Amino acid sequence: MVGHGSVNHNSRAFNAKNTDPERSHLNITYCQENIKAAYHELFDEALERYNAKQTRADRRIEDYYEKIRSGKQEKPFHEIILQVGNRDDMSADSEEGQLAAAVLDEYMKGFQERNPQLRVFSAHLHMDEATPHLHIDFVPFTTGSKRGLDTRVSLKQALAAQGFQGGTRGDTEWSQWVRSEKEQLSLVMERHGIEWEDKGTHDKHLSVLDYKKEQRAKEIAVLETVKAEKENQVESQERRLKELAPAVKNMERLAADFSGAGNAGNRPGLPREKGKAPAGPNRQGAALPVSGLCGVAREI
Repeated sequence: MVGHGSVNHNSRAFNAKNTDPERSHLNITYCQENIKAAYHELFDEALERYNAKQTRADRRIEDYYEKIRSGKQEKPFHEIILQVGNRDDMSADSEEGQLAAAVLDEYMKGFQERNPQLRVFSAHLHMDEATPHLHIDFVPFTTGSKRGLDTRVSLKQALAAQGFQGGTRGDTEWSQWVRSEKEQLSLVMERHGIEWEDKGTHDKHLSVLDYKKEQRAKEIAVLETVKAEKENQVESQERRLKELAPAVKNMERLAADFSGAGNAGNRPGLPREKGKAPAGPNRQGAALPVSGLCGVAREI
């Protein structure tokens, strides 16, 4: 998995609470160099060539390590941590733990040869914690660059030079390289009679970014489902409104007709001759049927 890269912890410049100082003498230090010394070895000549081409003083780089450390494009170094088994089956103070240590030792001895573009400056096998594990800290670099220093820090280009070209966002140079190193570790384990068990959880540790992307994709999928449900509800309501539209228009027409009939009954009558009764068959006070809203006749 990917580590945070605490070189002082790895070299036991201090002892954390989870370490057993009485077993620290069993730890193996493969290399322990100052990272700035590694930078001088890798980049000083390229830095001199770069500065010689600059005509403006503000474009010259005084300290390449500090430039990378304070910048945002590249990390000064990367770390991986490898472990075989867990405290239940490969405890550091057991025979199985010694076997795990032998596997990690063999793996480490072939690491730099397999990865010529990853300059290892710190590597430690820890036997003073619950389970044997290996810390490897390295500086990835590329040569022949057309931009900036001709030899410069670049994880992507370093892995590309080793044959890992990347593909989709989920299949980067880094993820391809990690799979390759896992295969190398599994081969060493087989030579020592240990069967590789892939529990399907390691990738999350190897790429926190990919894990977060996966979680984000799940959240988006849920939101898309909710959105689709809401859209279906809106469509259903729109269909219902279309179905009700004729009935609403009919009610509006009936209301308009009723309102017109009421106004007509209040109009003033025509003048008649003095002393004459109104003409018509109902002048004797016979009932005049008038349709009410409920369809029942009443007298007026």
